[in-house]
Amino acid sequence: MADKENKIIDTVELVNKYAIFSTFFDDPIFESLKESIHNPIFCCGKIVSFNNNVYNFKINDFVAYISLQFEKSIQISSNLILELSNIDDLKLIALIPYGSYAMKILRKINPKLDQLIVIVGLNFFTKLIKELLNLAGANTIILNDLEKDMNKISQLSIDTLIVLTNLDKKNQEILNTITYKTIFHLNRISFYDKGLKDNNYVRGITYPYSYIRWDFRENLKYFIYLVENKIINLDFLDILIKKVNNLEEIQNVLNSQIMNSLILFEIIK
Repeated sequence: MADKENKIIDTVELVNKYAIFSTFFDDPIFESLKESIHNPIFCCGKIVSFNNNVYNFKINDFVAYISLQFEKSIQISSNLILELSNIDDLKLIALIPYGSYAMKILRKINPKLDQLIVIVGLNFFTKLIKELLNLAGANTIILNDLEKDMNKISQLSIDTLIVLTNLDKKNQEILNTITYKTIFHLNRISFYDKGLKDNNYVRGITYPYSYIRWDFRENLKYFIYLVENKIINLDFLDILIKKVNNLEEIQNVLNSQIMNSLILFEIIK
């Protein structure tokens, strides 16, 4: 009975093509989930087959998705994939898991027009969050060094404070002196978007539109739309591209400990 209940009803078979891995100490995904994520997250691949319940996709389509399965070929619900129109945009491919996470955070914060939002912590992900918040109409400031940058915000009325990672005692004491209305700690917000921990959604059952508008697929779809239509700019992103022949070569790269890098693996065979 359990196998039947967990069976994917709209199966798509994919060959993984791209995977992302981060060695940044303040990475919001890999650092927060380091107990459960030891390998790259696969984020783009090619469709090699699908069953009769799958529509609007073709064999050899390149699609975006998030998969923690460290295998060359995987089976996944069509509920969890999106066609990519430009497979040459490697920065977009590298940010697929982060884009999904960022959209979830954006909707959780729910920024309003002209709200002042201060982000404590500077890295590629908070730069992405700032782009999305400003697009929503907020005024966003990133503080790289809380002690040195306090003069930038000491006289301001802060609506929302966003903290990237755990702070040391000194910086936590400084943070406690800041007046704000709401606070969000990014490492306390689950990486898994709406639906990704729902067994029914993962096996292919969609939510009614009136029940949940912004599920995982819709959030990722909108993020891809923003990038592909140059509404948000990814020039700030630096990625290290590693071409490999197989999964074993990925492991060899990971074992070499390339520090402070966002590594995009491309499987070329």
